[in-house]
Amino acid sequence: MNNTWRRKLLALLSVPLLAVPSAVGVYAYLVPESGQIAAGLAAAGFEVLYIGVNILVIASPDLRRYARNVSLAAVVVAVLMNSLAHYGLKVPSAYAGALFDPLAAMLALIASAPLAGLAYAVSVLLHRLSEADVRTHAADVQLRAELAHRDTEIAQLRDNLAQQQDAAAQARTDLAQEARRTRELEALLAQRDAEIARLQEAAAPPPPADALDLPKIAQALREPRATSWREIEALLGVAQSTLRGRLEARERRNGHDKEILT
Repeated sequence: MNNTWRRKLLALLSVPLLAVPSAVGVYAYLVPESGQIAAGLAAAGFEVLYIGVNILVIASPDLRRYARNVSLAAVVVAVLMNSLAHYGLKVPSAYAGALFDPLAAMLALIASAPLAGLAYAVSVLLHRLSEADVRTHAADVQLRAELAHRDTEIAQLRDNLAQQQDAAAQARTDLAQEARRTRELEALLAQRDAEIARLQEAAAPPPPADALDLPKIAQALREPRATSWREIEALLGVAQSTLRGRLEARERRNGHDKEILT
């Protein structure tokens, strides 16, 4: 939780209130030397310096050290001038060459240093709060930047995931189409193979005469009302002489001497 202006308002107001007595001491010391106008301006400048340095938000270490040195210089000047002013009030003959009064000097220092020191302490506290606010704000800014970067990365990852899912869906669709085309090609190849087999079977030459079953032909010829040789020749595409010669040779091998012609 950051300290808002409302939270720091009372502490901020305490600085000029504590610095007013010091400014009055500066004015009282400078009036005899510089006159009322110059003394008043110097006192007002002292007061404004305290307020201005305390409301600054300083993030650089070098600037913080410089601001601290300025505040310390203002405290030293205020204590010195107030101490001299108070000493002059306590010892009116101090400026006339009278002997130095240590007790009066100590009382003058005690009357001047605490208020200026307290104002400086409050000033340091306000600067520490400002530094903490700066660090907190910087951390918040960095955290917001990191969160924004993470959100951008998450959005990019989501886009990449959506693209990959779309690509996977397209790949599945393409794979299904290729599988369907493969099945169609396989069916077409099967039809082509069947057609080629049918054409090869249709274009196959008739079996050679050696493959004819001559006993069956002889049996068909011996039966009554058998098919004539002319019809058998037309049916088998083999000459009658070839069929008769082979049939006679087979009958001789089987030991039959029957005539085959009637």
